[in-house]
Order: sequence, then structure tokens, then C-alpha cells
Amino acid sequence: MNIPTLFTFLNLFSGFMAIIAISELKMEFALWFILFSAIFDFIDGKMARLFKTNSKLGPYVDSLADTVSFGVAPSFFIYSFVVSPIGKFTPFFLLPLVYLSAVVMRLARFNVIGEDSQKEFYYGLSSPISALFLISFISLLQRFFPSFLFEKEVTAGVVLILSLLMLSKIEFPVFKKTRKAEKMQIVFFITGLLLLIYFKYLFLFVAILFYIIGGIIRYLLTRESDE
Repeated sequence: MNIPTLFTFLNLFSGFMAIIAISELKMEFALWFILFSAIFDFIDGKMARLFKTNSKLGPYVDSLADTVSFGVAPSFFIYSFVVSPIGKFTPFFLLPLVYLSAVVMRLARFNVIGEDSQKEFYYGLSSPISALFLISFISLLQRFFPSFLFEKEVTAGVVLILSLLMLSKIEFPVFKKTRKAEKMQIVFFITGLLLLIYFKYLFLFVAILFYIIGGIIRYLLTRESDE
């Protein structure tokens, strides 16, 4: 096992721990474990480029780990928050499956297109960012609006929007084309982590929201200029 693969399995381990935390209704722990998964996912890519690892198996192991951490865990989170409290079959029952299917298709498409073709932009919202946004949104909703009447409907809307964004052709920036960009990415990553520790999921939610909106606006402007 090489160093990048080690971080991939740490990603998988954190995703597994997130599922356990959700099963015990420890939602804040689940958020942190999914965040750890995203951090390990970020690091394994850096390690692979640093050590110039060219394993054919690596990308597939990474995608399978991502499926658990950013697909199964958030889907179980959706089930526990939206479906399970209702206690009967409703249209919401399919939400976890819809989200999980979108993640699987997004990861499969990433492997088909190849990382070399996505050095500057990702086609569709990445599954780690989608998972972090979803769980930070639900955590904020529970903390600040515990008696909100339409929380299930709003959450369902967010789940569907994220699923569509993951399957869309909207280009979201990667910031890893040049060595200088990678250094800036690391600086922003560390700064963001410190802000996250202080502001918790509020910062996570706001930062990702701006990222998503910025990607959509850029896509629309680029599309208009092409026409």
C-alpha cells in the first residue's frame, strides 16, 4: 500500500464512522467525520501528484471510498433526518436513493472523462463538496430553525438541486492547474479549516454556497458569450 492509498482508506474509515455516528443520531459527529473524509480525499490527490503515483487501481479505489463517504453516508443522513421521522412511506422515501444515484453517476463520469481532462474545471459539482453542503445545511436548519414548518420540503429541494448539479455540465473550478495555484489552494484550505473550527458549519455552508453560485454564474455568462 502506497501513501496516497493510505489516505484513501482513511477517507473510507471516516465515511464509515460517519455512518455509525448517524445511526446513533450524533449528527455533529457525522458532519466532522464527513469533513475528515473530504480532507483525506484532498490529501490523497496531493500525495499522488507529489510522489507521481500512477497506479491504475488507485482511481477506482478512491471512487469506491468516495461512494461510501460522500454517497452512502449523506444518503443515510437524509434518511435519518427526512424519511425516518415521518415513519411511513412517502415521496420523501426515494430521496436518499436519488442522491446516492447522483453521486455514483458523478463518480463514474469522472473516471470515464479522466482527471487529466479536468485539471482546471470539474464537470458537475464534486461529491465531497455536495455532501459537505448538504450536511452543513441540515445541521444549520436543526440548530437555528428547529421548529421550521417546511424543513422536510426545503431539505428535499436542496437534495434534488445538489443531485442535478452533480449530474450537470456546469464547470466548477478546481484550482490545481499550476504549482502556484496548488500552493494557494493549500493556503485557502488551511485558512478555511481554521475558520471552520471557529464558526463550525456556518462557515462551511456560506463558503460552499458562494462556490456553487459563482460556478453557475460563470457557466451562464460563458454560455451567453458562446452564443
